[in-house]
Amino acid sequence: MYATSNHPIIPPPSPAVKGPATDSNVDNYFASISSVDRNIVKYPNSNTFSVDLPQEYTNIHGVSLHHSFFPNVSIDFTLDQNNVDLVFRLKSMHLPNSTTSNTVAEIMMYIFTMQDIATNNYHRIRIADGNYTHSQLLLEVQNRMNQVVTEAITEFYSDDPSTYRWGDYTYVATHVLTTEGHSVMVNPRYSSYADAAEAHNAIFGTNIPIPEDNSPIQPIELSRQTNVNTSALNSPPILVIPTVEWITDLHMGDGTYKSLHNDPTQTNNTDTFIQKYVTELILHSGGYEYFKLFYDEIQNKIVFENNVSDFAVICDFVHYYSMDALDAAGVRHRPSNREGCDRECVFSASGRPDHVNWGLPVYMGFSGKEYTVPYTVTGPLPTFYYYDKNTHPLSYNPFHHATTPGLADATIHVLTPCGQLNLSSEVYYYLEIDGLNIVDELLPFNNDAYAVTTGTSTGIIKSIFSKRAILSNIDMQYRSGLGEHKIFAPPLRRMKRINVKIRYHDGRLPDFGSVPFDFTLRFICQNNQLRVPNRFVSPA
Repeated sequence: MYATSNHPIIPPPSPAVKGPATDSNVDNYFASISSVDRNIVKYPNSNTFSVDLPQEYTNIHGVSLHHSFFPNVSIDFTLDQNNVDLVFRLKSMHLPNSTTSNTVAEIMMYIFTMQDIATNNYHRIRIADGNYTHSQLLLEVQNRMNQVVTEAITEFYSDDPSTYRWGDYTYVATHVLTTEGHSVMVNPRYSSYADAAEAHNAIFGTNIPIPEDNSPIQPIELSRQTNVNTSALNSPPILVIPTVEWITDLHMGDGTYKSLHNDPTQTNNTDTFIQKYVTELILHSGGYEYFKLFYDEIQNKIVFENNVSDFAVICDFVHYYSMDALDAAGVRHRPSNREGCDRECVFSASGRPDHVNWGLPVYMGFSGKEYTVPYTVTGPLPTFYYYDKNTHPLSYNPFHHATTPGLADATIHVLTPCGQLNLSSEVYYYLEIDGLNIVDELLPFNNDAYAVTTGTSTGIIKSIFSKRAILSNIDMQYRSGLGEHKIFAPPLRRMKRINVKIRYHDGRLPDFGSVPFDFTLRFICQNNQLRVPNRFVSPA
């Protein structure tokens, strides 16, 4: 009754299998555009240019990015990205337990640290612009942290007591003394002692007498302890700096300063000889070398350690890393190439401040909530158990106590970032082509009045045409297809010229230099001519 068959009905193939339907009234054109095709006299930088297309395309139904090659020229760490600075502060130092000649440098380092704490001082390192591996960044930061403290120590014990280095500022001594005989130094931001004294009274509520013209200045009563709220943005107008002898005897006992040298009579009751002796001794001993960093492969973190001092990495954007703070301290540009940076930043710097990725600490995983963990000499050492302690003992226990007699019982302080290490600042190029932009883009977060009031984000409608990943592997930099597709309804009448701009998300422009890039646009154009199929039949 029912017919059967060994040949079941085969469903028709899906459109994905058959491929797109062919429209006889549509023409496909491909235009190859290279950065070397631009007028290099008019457009010296290839990140922004205009070019005429090979022909005028008419009745354009759609445009897509058919092929692209964008080389990776991004520099992950640069000054204009504000991610090369790290600010830290010494919080304590182990008191050396000996006054023998081989610990003189350690004692003077201790005296320096005590003065550093008394003035609420801070230290800034600035790494070189470039792309880093984790091992390169580790050594760069470690060496610069040790070096900046070494330089601060030698400046503190220099033969010229007329200046004092406080953070990014160099204070200048005045002829004013405190009632205790300490030197009163003025912030370089103030043109005179009177201006600095007036500002100091307004900020800290002190009662420093404001000198009048040509009037003698009497010793003032002012504590050498500065306010704890001072920072790179809010530097104290006045600092009280005692003599090296006074602060040494304060912390080590009367007479210690002169007894540190084998023949105290050679000092003739002056600082110069001992300062020179201590400076040479510190440099001969290798300088300050107590910071050590270690890369934790499992957690992708760089761990900080100091085996004689407690310390803190400062993560305060407003007071140490913001443009206002850098301008106030006069360190927004590198002093060695200030003019070159000024010209470069005209086109490369972002017009929008970055409130998320700022400062080197953020890229190293710091959140501002970290605290150091102490390891006493009687307890276990910091241990990374995924290393073999026999074949890799320096990785199994990378941090050790000091070996010199004066600091052998010092506590190790270890600081581990909460987040992971980030070595990539940018992951996409943003391609703009006037008339073809179809992708809406949110703007980077800006901590302004609008964001605080509304709690919402802002964006740009039809901001870019396409987004391309920045890939380090050159084989992956060639991309075919997978591009955005712009549809015109009704069709666009004509297109002969395009304006191209390539940027990062924050608006900065990549510097391609002489490295070329290219991309291919596919134009789908409607053919208005009626195409009659060839149905010629030969006569019988």
